Amino acid sequence: MIEQEFSMIPKDMWLKYNYYKQNKIAIFNKDIRYHLTMINNSIKRAENVDPFIDVVFCQQAINYWLEETDVEMLAKIMNKNGLFIFNTFNSKPSTKPRVLEYKLQNRNYVEISWLIKDTINHIQICQGYEHHFTQFKYMSHKYITDCLKPYFDIKRIKDNKTSIYVCRKR
Repeated sequence: MIEQEFSMIPKDMWLKYNYYKQNKIAIFNKDIRYHLTMINNSIKRAENVDPFIDVVFCQQAINYWLEETDVEMLAKIMNKNGLFIFNTFNSKPSTKPRVLEYKLQNRNYVEISWLIKDTINHIQICQGYEHHFTQFKYMSHKYITDCLKPYFDIKRIKDNKTSIYVCRKR
């Protein structure tokens, strides 16, 4: 299992499938692209690599790293019938800045997001904390499926403004 943030892995997955004890799990909590590159470099140096990953969750992070070479590497280390589950936008964000204000766990938040070419800019401000600014790539459904289809059977589930992809390794 690979995930950018441990807290993004649903607790019921741990309990229902007892993954932590029964399966080999790799959890990366810093820069996922760095870790994928390190794994990929290790795979390239090895002549025979046995797949060792059963499930990959990637919540709200696919837009930071998904490229054809990354998918090829991921496919090499995933077991047959392994699952790659992630979510992303199902429509292109606006070029006009969108402001969203909300309250969560007694803290006030403001988020501002906008698109320039294919780059999404996102600022999140939380009461009492430093702001957080990120940029990531907008990926169309066609781009995502073109990257994944050589290695995975793909099921897309639309949920409001989000698409959830459930991809089974062939």
